[in-house]
Amino acid sequence: MTRPIKFRAWDKEIKKIVGIQGICWKNENSEIEDFNIGGLGYGVNYHESPENFILMQYTGLKDKNGKEIYEGDIMFEPFTKSKTVIEWKDYINSMAGFQNLSTWEVIGNIYENKDLLK
Repeated sequence: MTRPIKFRAWDKEIKKIVGIQGICWKNENSEIEDFNIGGLGYGVNYHESPENFILMQYTGLKDKNGKEIYEGDIMFEPFTKSKTVIEWKDYINSMAGFQNLSTWEVIGNIYENKDLLK
């Protein structure tokens, strides 16, 4: 099974999740040279200001409502009232039987909704 390779980013300056339209890789070690944000067509040089953005990768999974699940998302399961933060290891575990996502819902992310983790 293949999954689309997609990213989004937390922009620390404007404190908002932005879409990533394209990434230019510097080398085979997955170093990013630059990327385009939100379809606006302006490039951001990641190496000049890496502290301004945090990339989050799409897991290839969707929640009960069909919403795409990214690293950093906060998931809620209503029956057990469980919350979990999605990390890359969760994607790997999901392929081996991680939680049945038919009842789980994305309720926010760790950057915009830290209060949900209390």
